Parts: sequence; structure tokens; C-alpha cells
Amino acid sequence: MQPIQDQWRKIIDEQGFDPRRPGAPSHQMVTQYLQQQFKTEQMQALTWQRQLTPRQVLRDIELRHFSSTWVIPEPVFAQAIPRLRTWVAENYGSRMDAVYEQESHFVINKTRVG
Repeated sequence: MQPIQDQWRKIIDEQGFDPRRPGAPSHQMVTQYLQQQFKTEQMQALTWQRQLTPRQVLRDIELRHFSSTWVIPEPVFAQAIPRLRTWVAENYGSRMDAVYEQESHFVINKTRVG
């Protein structure tokens, strides 16, 4: 669920670690290519729905299931997890096991030069 993942990134960032993966986000790349007048296509190859609970998302982060957690050093990770647990408990409370729909997309960007 995006609000929990956004809060996770905020907590990690507040500890002085940049949780973003290396490279430019694809939306920045597409904008740059369009400005350079390259022919750029964006294709949404796949869309799917998942049902998640806040407890599941928190657990996935705690177990480092998301690739975005793999690069976070253990000392930073260990300090951030209790803060995230507190935030999730404060924001979801009795709704920790409520099911939320999340839509995900797999997008392919294709750019032709010349």
C-alpha cells in the first residue's frame, strides 16, 4: 500500500540515507527524451490488482521483500523499522487487517534515436 511505502521512504530519508535506486526515474527519462525530440512510446504492458493489508505490507518491509529495502544498511534499517511500526499502528490501528486494493502496472518505455 502506497501510504506505508511512502512513509517508509520518508523515515529512511530522515535518517540521511537516500532510499532511491540508482538511475533516473522513468518519468524523468521520458521527459528528457521528449525535450530532445526523440520518438518515445510508453506502453502499459500489464496491469494487475492485489489485495493487501497494512500488516502484510509492514511485514514485507520488515523481511526486506521489496528490492528497495535491499540497499539500506542494517544500522539504518534497524532504527527505521520501529518508527514505521509506530506510524502504521497510529494510522491504521484496528484496521491493520483490513483488505485494501492496490493496482500495479508494468510499463515499457521505448525510445528511438534518429
